[in-house]
Amino acid sequence: VLERKAPTVSLSSKFLNCNSIDWMATGPVFDHIICDPDFAVSVDRLSSNSDSAKDGVIQTSVDNSLSDLYLFLARAYACVKPQGFLVFFYDLDHHEKLMARALACGWLVQRWPIIWHKPDFRSNGAPQHNFCKNIEYAMVCRKPSSTLAAVQMSSVFSIPVGDTPKSFNHPFAKPVALWQKIYSAVATPGQSVFDPFMGSGSACVAAIRSGLDAHGCELSPDHYANARLNITAEYRKTLGDSVIFQ
Repeated sequence: VLERKAPTVSLSSKFLNCNSIDWMATGPVFDHIICDPDFAVSVDRLSSNSDSAKDGVIQTSVDNSLSDLYLFLARAYACVKPQGFLVFFYDLDHHEKLMARALACGWLVQRWPIIWHKPDFRSNGAPQHNFCKNIEYAMVCRKPSSTLAAVQMSSVFSIPVGDTPKSFNHPFAKPVALWQKIYSAVATPGQSVFDPFMGSGSACVAAIRSGLDAHGCELSPDHYANARLNITAEYRKTLGDSVIFQ
């Protein structure tokens, strides 16, 4: 009887504590990049008004970090395979600028965003003037020869926030179910997906759960430490307690 070999996961090569945009210049290649960049976001208008909200965004100013997002679009194009997708969340204020820059990099861009509807969340700093905000937006970019993994009948995903920020210990962690919905639209099991701004790892957990080859980077040492904990826990659930981490 052959002894079954314990599965091995190389955490040190798949999940990095570094500046992802710098690292992307070294030439890694993935099937898809799916992420929530912490650039060009107005901290003053974030859904959470606590001090922890600012801890989730690493930038000096919206204008300065918008240039980082432009560089990210170019580097992402070089890192994604010919039939791949880039899907990223963004501030609607920058829609036309980001679309123009993505097109200039070579991406084909869906003219309308994916909308994440949060049925259990509402934010409004001036309810006497504004409708409440319970949506976020993601831009869909693709290489010219790419096609969706499955036809999508809606661009609106209605998925609760739930206890995600608490369970992942990050103010802006997005639900695993949301990431899985996006993955199921563009990726097939076994493909590689990269999250350059993985925070505490909810997108990577979703990728593992979806049978994808998960990779990620995170600049903050604290968020990276949380991500490692969440990712190793998910691998143990998926592969068993005998999994060996390297």
